[in-house]
Amino acid sequence: MRQQRVTVVALVLLAGLAGIELRLMRLQVVENDFWQQESLRSTRVLQTLPAERGWLLDRNGEPLARTEETRDLVFRFRDWRQKGGAVSAQLMSLLWLLDGQRPSVPEVSAGVAALLDAVGRITVAEIGAVQPRQRRADVLSYLEWVYGETFDTSLRKLLKDETLDPWVTVSQVRGFAEGRAAAQRRAEEQDDALADLGPVAGLSRRELLDFIDGVVRRSDERVEAALARETEAADDDRPADPFRRRRELHTEFDADSIDVRHEVSHDCQTLLAVRAGALRGFAVRAEKQRVYPERWADTGALLVGRLGAPRASGPGGAPGDIEKAEANRERLAALAAIDDPTDAEQQEYDRLSVLVREVDYRATDERGILGLESALEPVLRGKRGWISTLPNDDVAESMPPQRGLNVVLTLDVELQEAVERTLDHTLERDGAGGARGWPGAIVLLDPRTGEVLALASAPRPTRAELMTRYGELLQDPWGALCNRALGPGDSGNLPPPGSTFKPLEALVALRDGLISPHDTWDCAGSITVGGSTLHCTGAHPGADLREALVKSCNVWFYRFADKVGGAEVLRAAELFGYGRPTGLLAGNEALASLGVRAESGLPESSVKLDVDSVPVGSEAMRCGIGQARIDDVTPLQVAVALGAVGHGTLRPPQLVQSIEGYGDVPARTAVDLGCTPGELAIVRDALDAVVDSGTAAGLAAELAVSAQRHPAEQGTPRLEPSRLARLVAGKTGTAQVSGRARAGGWLAQRYPELATQSRDAMLPDHSWFAGYLPRENPCLAFAVLLEHTGRHGGDACVPVLADLLYEPAVQRYLAQTLSP
Repeated sequence: MRQQRVTVVALVLLAGLAGIELRLMRLQVVENDFWQQESLRSTRVLQTLPAERGWLLDRNGEPLARTEETRDLVFRFRDWRQKGGAVSAQLMSLLWLLDGQRPSVPEVSAGVAALLDAVGRITVAEIGAVQPRQRRADVLSYLEWVYGETFDTSLRKLLKDETLDPWVTVSQVRGFAEGRAAAQRRAEEQDDALADLGPVAGLSRRELLDFIDGVVRRSDERVEAALARETEAADDDRPADPFRRRRELHTEFDADSIDVRHEVSHDCQTLLAVRAGALRGFAVRAEKQRVYPERWADTGALLVGRLGAPRASGPGGAPGDIEKAEANRERLAALAAIDDPTDAEQQEYDRLSVLVREVDYRATDERGILGLESALEPVLRGKRGWISTLPNDDVAESMPPQRGLNVVLTLDVELQEAVERTLDHTLERDGAGGARGWPGAIVLLDPRTGEVLALASAPRPTRAELMTRYGELLQDPWGALCNRALGPGDSGNLPPPGSTFKPLEALVALRDGLISPHDTWDCAGSITVGGSTLHCTGAHPGADLREALVKSCNVWFYRFADKVGGAEVLRAAELFGYGRPTGLLAGNEALASLGVRAESGLPESSVKLDVDSVPVGSEAMRCGIGQARIDDVTPLQVAVALGAVGHGTLRPPQLVQSIEGYGDVPARTAVDLGCTPGELAIVRDALDAVVDSGTAAGLAAELAVSAQRHPAEQGTPRLEPSRLARLVAGKTGTAQVSGRARAGGWLAQRYPELATQSRDAMLPDHSWFAGYLPRENPCLAFAVLLEHTGRHGGDACVPVLADLLYEPAVQRYLAQTLSP
């Protein structure tokens, strides 16, 4: 019986040993390649390669933002402290491993000799007692890099000697004296090379040392912050190896290449090539720099936008670029630690690997933070490349960077410059008490296609101001960062369309048979409704539709809105796009497929029309003159709407003409107004007469003045003022606004008494002039808005359009477009 039990036990042991042997054989043979790759992956260092940002060009190929290659001096902490690097860096890292303290880089650099001797006074037993084992292994590595391989071999033998005298010091180890002398020579050579690098890099030796110290400190801070987050997120029962994790994070963060100096000289490149061994950690890297060509740098600066640091946090407390990137990295690390991932976990790991390496923002990256640079960020940015290297610097894997796409805009930069120059004159020439002129906006577009040719706001920053004073501009009392063509000014409120809305509602009412062009109403200059008196600009007895539009008779349209009803008026506003963004960028299907979203850096403001509750009484009547419910529009919306009257269909606007690799961006679907040629002709005839004899009749005289101010350009045919005036059709508008001037804003500066009024107090009126030209088959639609002028649109805006029409770029555009 006993013999049987022994036999059974022996068989069980043999079976267990056989299983272990089979497992070892599988690990050594079958799974060898897998585990070898896993081992290599855990020691790889990832170096990123920046992508070249795509260009922004105008419709004629003029670059508004381009990317140029520059040669920059960069520094990488990992190379500076590792084998073959700076003796001072290795000593600093050695002290950190031994006692957790890291002196400053200037301190270590100045005291290399003393530190070499101080390390010699450490006992071998103290080194052998360093825990954990990985920390002790790193200590031995740094000792080898500083004092040499001979010293290191002797030290390792002593550490294995169980009879070792515990008081033996490092300085007594064989090879120490020779190693110390060699380290001192290397340190002096490295210090001399650093001193030579300073002048050719435009920095002093001390500035270079302080820069390196800053990099080291930031790396330590990033490691500790990441550890703190991981510790907070970890389960209480989850095992942790703080030193190993800290080491992994240092390996990752210390591999980043940090810019030291932009566009270094050829002498700097030569010095680094000749003395590369003594300046390990420093390198000249080909960088891609965003350039805004000097010729057009200030033209469309607000529209083109700028680059800046990735967002730490998003609007409304949403995660920002950096928070999202860190969350992805932490999740990727957690997935990598799973021994047997599910298919879903493996797919998530693969997806996050691409995001972390190629897409997620890093603190040293730049991204668009304003204007088109921000709005088109997904298209322009491209993807980073990367190189995965082994500890011996052999390349394990790599991926070249993917260049961003060039974007051709519909803008004509010469027209944009002309529009901006015209707006600048409005800021210079207003005369009331010597006060500065009016803020405003001008939009030019082609009503046949919806292509935006110019879109400008004033005041606006220069390129230099945008790049150097961005934070100050956010507090500018004039609202220089407000793009008034697409959103509100510094008051935060969009303007009402005023009388520019009248031809739109008239056209829809004619289409629906709600009115006749011969309907007349008497205007005595005002009308009383429910105890309220609504005023007009004058008396217009027996006015029909044409005269009501030509003279901009408010009473006629009060009565019109009262007859057709508030619902019909709101329906006309909806048809022409009021109450919703135009979809200039966000909402454009072609761009949305490439990642351009509604929260882009070029947002359009629009207040939704409340069509569920129908306005009645005086409110409905005020809607008839573009006030009340129809109280919030943008110059872009008004230009689109008046262009639709001239063209017969509404073309939603677009700002992107084509994208590299994708071809032309398809035109947006046109909106059929459903009007007959006869109905369109009635309203168009009235808009012609507005310029010939109505509220914009001063245009011909203003054009004559403008023609004198702008000399003819040689080689460009120029239209005579009288002929040019007969090409323009349009509608003026004067929009009443209520509210209170923002404290510190320009309106309060100009009119101090407005800052103390109630929120419902009337502020100075806005002025409009919008329309199209030529009258037959128009090729240009326009909208001019000037804020708080307190004047009629014909008085304030008509001179501005006249000034614009004789700008040489506009004359060239008209000559090319109107020629048979």
